[in-house]
Amino acid sequence: MIFNFQNIDKELKPGIEILKDELKFQTGIEGFPVFVNQNQSELCVNFSNENAKIEYQKKSHFFRALGHLADKCKKNDFAGVKEIMQFESLGCMIDVSRNAVMKPLMIKKFINKLALMGYQFLMLYSEDTYTVDGEPYFGYLRGRYSHDEINEIDNYADIFGIELIPCIQTLAHLRSFLKWDC
Repeated sequence: MIFNFQNIDKELKPGIEILKDELKFQTGIEGFPVFVNQNQSELCVNFSNENAKIEYQKKSHFFRALGHLADKCKKNDFAGVKEIMQFESLGCMIDVSRNAVMKPLMIKKFINKLALMGYQFLMLYSEDTYTVDGEPYFGYLRGRYSHDEINEIDNYADIFGIELIPCIQTLAHLRSFLKWDC
């Protein structure tokens, strides 16, 4: 399927480019016209014989609607979708501590899935799986995130309107780290 997005905010284009392989669609001027409009209350995907219309409230909602659009076109199901948002924000927390440190690429793939579900935040629960200047053993041999990697993941999440919240749990777990002489 080829989509021709009309009236689209330029902030949405990078996310569309990322998701088009996963959702198996292309973009181009010869494609099926999809009119995009930001509104204040709901997410809608409507179809006619000649075009589709996406209405969304938040940037993250657009990507949920995009997932609906691609799915419905793939199934030749052109019934409209209307969702009234029930929550101000929707997110999840994943544990990236103690040998459960996902590589940045895997977190990005996870963010793609969150975007298609309309999530607005992702919290990364970590104990000592990040770098600290002058402390080479923080996360040593267990995986850890550098400042640059956290920044890269945050920038990637922002493409989809998802806020990255690194949750660094130090008080309850600092004793485990400080027991070593070094």
